[in-house]
Amino acid sequence: MSTHRQLKTSREIELADLFSDDPKLEPDRDRSVTGEKFRKMMSFDWNLDLKPALRKLDWGTTHLTPAQRILTDIHRYQRRFADGKNEWVEIGVVFGFSFTVSPSKLAEIKDLLEAKGCIEISRFKLYGPCGSEAYKYKFTPEFYSKAVKPAEQGKAVQLRKANKNRKPREIKSHSERIGLLQQVKRNSEMLRVDMEAIEDLMGNMSAGQTVYASSMLEPFYGDLVSHHISEDRNGRIYSPFIQMDRGWRPHVYHEDGKELVDIDIKTCHALLLFANYKKRNDLDSIYGEEKEKRLFKQIIINSDLYEYLGNKVNKYLKKGTYSRDKIKRYFNSFLNSDAWCDGEDVQSKDFKEYRAGKGYINKVGKAFDNSFPILFKRMKEQVASNLKYIISKNEKPSFGNGLMAMESKVLDPVYSELMAKELFFIPCHDGVLVEADAVETTITLILRSLKQHTGLGDRQLIKINKYK
Repeated sequence: MSTHRQLKTSREIELADLFSDDPKLEPDRDRSVTGEKFRKMMSFDWNLDLKPALRKLDWGTTHLTPAQRILTDIHRYQRRFADGKNEWVEIGVVFGFSFTVSPSKLAEIKDLLEAKGCIEISRFKLYGPCGSEAYKYKFTPEFYSKAVKPAEQGKAVQLRKANKNRKPREIKSHSERIGLLQQVKRNSEMLRVDMEAIEDLMGNMSAGQTVYASSMLEPFYGDLVSHHISEDRNGRIYSPFIQMDRGWRPHVYHEDGKELVDIDIKTCHALLLFANYKKRNDLDSIYGEEKEKRLFKQIIINSDLYEYLGNKVNKYLKKGTYSRDKIKRYFNSFLNSDAWCDGEDVQSKDFKEYRAGKGYINKVGKAFDNSFPILFKRMKEQVASNLKYIISKNEKPSFGNGLMAMESKVLDPVYSELMAKELFFIPCHDGVLVEADAVETTITLILRSLKQHTGLGDRQLIKINKYK
């Protein structure tokens, strides 16, 4: 039986409210992080440089920076919610740490910190509102006394204010597009955030989510050094704007007051699949390819592929239905599966749903195969002839990688033309954020490039969101 303290009952919390002017709630369940409190949380952003202490523990160079961030976040929580004392603080499993890595990688680094004697972890899983999960953390007494406290006093390691006197990180590029990335950085530094509007959105967020949110907003409240721009192996460009929650993007504005417009390609990856159909219409029509091609085109232009597949799947579900988001998630799982790329049938037990248990078939992938068998056949042919372009980091074939690379090829000439015309823009993977004066030019450029790469160039393929 666990010896960790159980959660308070609602009655105990009510009594605490009566007999305390400022009751201490569990941090991840403190739902009142708005207004003045949020501003205080944003302004208090002190980091401890504990890397020297980790090196003394023979940490090495691998995962050194994420480990430092974990220790810093625990320190922040203790300063905010434990009066600066080394007491247990609750941090959400999904939200809470101020950086993004895979859950498995985060768990690996936390386990190593625990094994090195830096932190203690209470794995008695706690549940807050909406079923959010959290663990408790604190420093070990020895690490706290020999590393954290001296760091706070500026002795063994230096206590410094985050973002002060930092040098900009170098732009990461996997190509020769360094000029483009430098222009994106300059454009990104012209963006600001309406903090009062963001505060209103914080009303339904836990403290853990707020810590995570503050790290995403960091570049927009004065620290232009953090406007880091990078490029992945598929040519996709990342900026602070694209890493921000979509619900917050309407509250981003240009420092010169320019109206901003977000232009997206509708269901981009599904649209790019159309390029796999053969262009010839003679003998192919005998096998029904032209008929299937017309159906797929009709869905892409005038309807929604995810809704179409959802109707196919939900018709046979015995309990509940799949939402559009779930259909999209499973469809991406289907695209990124290496099972069918290796020649296995969709019915293979290795061809699983996204995060599903063993033996589950990806129903969305199966519905796609049933509806568009010729397109699926053409996709398999593309895998065989373009394997080097779709290989993943794990050295496995992933058709989604090929689509991301193609997405970059479609939008590259758009970025180049906008840069040549000295128009404001921020790349957004399957679209672009531009100033209002560049909207028609951008739409024309995107449709022209889509026509060249896929054969489709209809205006209905474009979605527009205006931000003031």
